[in-house]
Amino acid sequence: MTTPSMGIRLATVARALEQVIIPALPPEEVLAREQATLAIVHLTTMAEQYRYMAEYELGCLADMSALANDLLAVTEGGSATTAAARALRQIQDDVTAPTTPSTAQERRNAIAGGIDSLVRASAEDGHPSFRTVQHRLIVDHGSRQATRDRAWFRGHGTDPDAATLPSIPELISSATR
Repeated sequence: MTTPSMGIRLATVARALEQVIIPALPPEEVLAREQATLAIVHLTTMAEQYRYMAEYELGCLADMSALANDLLAVTEGGSATTAAARALRQIQDDVTAPTTPSTAQERRNAIAGGIDSLVRASAEDGHPSFRTVQHRLIVDHGSRQATRDRAWFRGHGTDPDAATLPSIPELISSATR
């Protein structure tokens, strides 16, 4: 006996909702019908995403780490900025175990927290030229991440420009930067 894949299991739950549960709901239960339909959309999206989750998380981490390195390469400022840069460098260097798909999001969030601290410190005593470059680097990263996130959830059908976004396989196969 073969164990069904995650995709088959998710599709089975979606089909049960669509073919059995929603039709059994009374017509006046509009909210329940709406939520069940929304659950189908999420299950369908998850079925599309699950095979690529590890690569997606690792790609997001790689881009966040690259942003941190780019910021560290141009950091200029007083003691608060310098201390925050040191702390961010420590976060970047603190890889006690290899990053795995299951730890990528946690690591990305730690780096993002370090970047946030650097931004806040540079507001105190960062050199104006650093703050200008910092702004550009962060906006560029945000644009890349927003495109990734929009493509990741393209299957929801809510993005008005979904046709301009890559499919999940195209997203994963493209370079993060």
